[in-house]
Amino acid sequence: MCYKIIQYAEYSCSHQTVTRQQVVDCRKRDCRFSPSHQTGMHTCGSTCSQMSVSCLTTLTANSRPPECFLIKD
Repeated sequence: MCYKIIQYAEYSCSHQTVTRQQVVDCRKRDCRFSPSHQTGMHTCGSTCSQMSVSCLTTLTANSRPPECFLIKD
């Protein structure tokens, strides 16, 4: 099944913001999100893999940005 890698930055206030996203293609014909997904008639909802929360991989950036843009003076 395809999965998504999400990289984010975490500020000193614990706020997180996404900095980059990438989908990793599994190249399976029965995966709804793959460019290799079958195009002919089929019952996709019951026969093909669907992406779920478990398909997300998150990475935290090593360096913290100095100031959160949501904090107002």
